[in-house]
Amino acid sequence: MDYNKIKILLDKYMDGESSLTEEQQLKAYFQEAENIPQEFVYAKTMFTQFKQEKEVSYSTPQKDKSKKRFLLKTSGIAASIALVVGIALFHPNNNDQAIYGYINGKPITDKSIAIDEIQSALNMVSQNYNRGTKELNQLSKFYKTTEKVMNCKW
Repeated sequence: MDYNKIKILLDKYMDGESSLTEEQQLKAYFQEAENIPQEFVYAKTMFTQFKQEKEVSYSTPQKDKSKKRFLLKTSGIAASIALVVGIALFHPNNNDQAIYGYINGKPITDKSIAIDEIQSALNMVSQNYNRGTKELNQLSKFYKTTEKVMNCKW
């Protein structure tokens, strides 16, 4: 393969515009050629590395996999037990005073106060929602008027 053709193919390859056949030509050239121009030594190294990486196979013995599975299962069970014990030991047990929420950092233990606060918060959200949807009604009127004008035959 001549110098100009190699240069054109390499430029296309580096820009990601080469076809599979052009890539195969480059691979074959750089794997077989011995005397290449100094300018293309990087490409020969690159294609040689590609070939070596393709030939590498990774396999682990079956015995190691079963040991890893056993270790993962055992550590999962141990972590679950530790979590349950930690929750049981360190979780405060306040059966007499249930906390329904917090207002300004203070716990609410009275159920009726919690319900009142929730209702006022939901009312506020509802009012803001209704205020935001009012303008959408105007947009709908504008759309209908535009439709009438567009369908009108002069």
